[in-house]
Amino acid sequence: MEKKRKRINLMLLTAAHIYLLLPILIFCVGWCKWYIGAVMSCIIVVGAYISINKYMLSEPMGGEQHTCKGKLWICVVALLLIALWVVLSGIGGYVWQNDDHFWRNTIFDILVKEDWPVVRSTIINDTMQERGLVYYIGFWLPAALVGKLFGQAAGSAIQYIWAVLGIAIFYGLICYWRKKVSLWPLILFIFFSGLDIIGTLCNGAPLFTLWGVEHLERWPGIYQYSSMTTQLFWVFNQAIPVWIACGLLFLRPHPQNCIMIWASLMLTSTLPFIGLFPYVAYIVLRGDKPMDQYGSVAEYFREIWKRLVSVPNLLCGGTVGIICGLYLIQNAAGGLLQKMANIPVIVFAAAGICLLAIIIGFVWLAVHGYLKRLKLPILILLGCGMAGCVLYLLGRGYPIQKIFFHGIWLLWFYMLEAGIYLLLLRQEKSRAGLWWICAVTLLVFPLIRIGTNIDFCMRASIPGLVLIYFWAIQRFKEGIKTAGAYLLCIGLVLGGITSFHEIARTVVYSSRPYNIERVAEENIFSGGNFSGEATGLFWIYIAR
Repeated sequence: MEKKRKRINLMLLTAAHIYLLLPILIFCVGWCKWYIGAVMSCIIVVGAYISINKYMLSEPMGGEQHTCKGKLWICVVALLLIALWVVLSGIGGYVWQNDDHFWRNTIFDILVKEDWPVVRSTIINDTMQERGLVYYIGFWLPAALVGKLFGQAAGSAIQYIWAVLGIAIFYGLICYWRKKVSLWPLILFIFFSGLDIIGTLCNGAPLFTLWGVEHLERWPGIYQYSSMTTQLFWVFNQAIPVWIACGLLFLRPHPQNCIMIWASLMLTSTLPFIGLFPYVAYIVLRGDKPMDQYGSVAEYFREIWKRLVSVPNLLCGGTVGIICGLYLIQNAAGGLLQKMANIPVIVFAAAGICLLAIIIGFVWLAVHGYLKRLKLPILILLGCGMAGCVLYLLGRGYPIQKIFFHGIWLLWFYMLEAGIYLLLLRQEKSRAGLWWICAVTLLVFPLIRIGTNIDFCMRASIPGLVLIYFWAIQRFKEGIKTAGAYLLCIGLVLGGITSFHEIARTVVYSSRPYNIERVAEENIFSGGNFSGEATGLFWIYIAR
């Protein structure tokens, strides 16, 4: 029985690592110079092998050594449910698709038919430029490779299978963490969402909206968090990999492979990768004992350094991060870097270092429980920060009424999308620091804009929302005999209406005549969101 448990554990963790690292491996071999691809292949394989055998298998999930209990029929039903869910998402083009698929269909077509790396001459502002495809393309690379060998239809089928496999791996991680195979955690995940229906009705929508097919998550207008079904139906290429990474980082955290797992998301889930940074810092900075038990601060940091230094983290995670970072930084979108172009490099670098120091400092305080002791200083800092933001906005010409409105609107949005769940799932003792990080980041992310839209808010929030989902599972595992658990059930049922709308819209529109649409390929290479000039360090020294 013990051997069977270890074998299942090994297969599951191996599948999770392959899912995250195979796109990176294909990218290094297919897009980079042959010798870089060869070296990176060895580094990735060695890093994954050490991660699985030394760190992930060092202790069983959940801390108890007994085999997952369940029946084969539950696994079969779960797999069929996942397959149906993915079909309804539009992946593979078997049903009607939401608007975001139009762009993704074209990107996949380009990856299948064009030589790698993808570079095309495009007219920009009456000037001919060499533009490279620069986007988080990792999810599509395995399917695109099959498409190159066996045709577009085969590639689309593999894209669908790849999505089903990823969600099945994530579901397997949940089952092994719980030590029991059950169907309800999967159903809860499919329908997990914020209370969008309350916000929609409070905005004046008629009551029959409950049974409609509207996209409910647009109710706040200037902010948005996405349900799990919305993530799959609109941005599956970002969502599925980060779900698996969250399963590894939150259910089996280990400081000596967390950087590698985190870096593997750069090419598939770039914005969620940024949103995961505070959580990875938490895993790294959390010592094996309370801070007051260390002889000195130097002793604490020596232990943290030992926990951090490993082949998966420094060699695999570091090299993957450098190559993917040099590739992605060429993206011309939106112009955060363009807007900073007139700022001296040293000022921009100093601002970035200060921001990282603030984030790491906050995480360190949360890890070691100092937030409870520093309530007054934190309130003072928050007050000063809010005052600074108000003065900045007033200086930019925003009226005070508009600033006040946005502040109230942000709090209302936060409470419906995350705050109520966080209050009902308040973590104590060892996980209190993680709770604080989740609560604060989900409050701050809506204020961050990269470019002209709210993509950062929607995608960087995914890790925090997945963590809330894990806490909900844990609460039900402990029983539902408390008032808080009953309120949580009510909230989850109301939240499930959002996912129901997403599914219903696909079913209704698929029953009518529809086309699998694509945008023009010129829009991919002329728009900054998907491309950039093929002139940077990656294209000169690394690309084939």
